Amino acid sequence: MITVKNLEWRKGRAETPFGPYHVIEETNDDEPFWFVMFNGKAVARCGTHDDEESAVFAAQADYERRTLSAIEAASPLSKLKAGNARMEAQLAEALKALGMMLREHDILSGNFGDVMDPKRRRPDRWPTAAEAARRVLEGCEGND
Repeated sequence: MITVKNLEWRKGRAETPFGPYHVIEETNDDEPFWFVMFNGKAVARCGTHDDEESAVFAAQADYERRTLSAIEAASPLSKLKAGNARMEAQLAEALKALGMMLREHDILSGNFGDVMDPKRRRPDRWPTAAEAARRVLEGCEGND
């Protein structure tokens, strides 16, 4: 859960990364009211208030709205895609190491590194990492 920290007020002013907030007292026909200013401009959506405390609450709500509007939650699909890419890279490294070990023991010949390096793999000539793993495992079955 994401939360926005509370503004720290000093003499009717709070600093933020976006600019300062002020709560201002005005008197209209001898009835005082409070309003919120942000970056030197009145924030109409915060309205007017009978006391400073409620104006401060309105400023906090505006600050939270502005802050949270700049945050975008990663979708579950993008998280899965990133995880799959990491797993594919880890599998490729493991299969390269397996290929080197199998060549070392004369179980496999050929350039297994090309099979696993996505930058050098040619779709028309080399299998995917999963296909390469299947082929390696099938090749090892007869060498027990």
